[in-house]
Amino acid sequence: MGTLADLKRRFIPGTLVECVWHQGGLGMPANEIPPAMRGVRKVLRNRSVDVTFELNDGSGKESHLDWPRASCLQYDGDEFTVFSDEGKPVIRYRIVS
Repeated sequence: MGTLADLKRRFIPGTLVECVWHQGGLGMPANEIPPAMRGVRKVLRNRSVDVTFELNDGSGKESHLDWPRASCLQYDGDEFTVFSDEGKPVIRYRIVS
């Protein structure tokens, strides 16, 4: 298992990630995730408090993921999951490159 610090170091601009699960009320598999969040997205910026992704809808807009507390993150090197304070999964990403 990796740490939050390990994940932050891995997220350099240009890193490709894919949202593979999103809580969205009842938990959505990849094919039900909103189109702008679906598919492979590129990391644009990584700051100490959040990471910025490029949306896939061609709009040029960005999406932000606030870094959670270390206790609310599970990272195994290829995927990471963010959990709520209650321990329920909120979102899962797969790191493509």
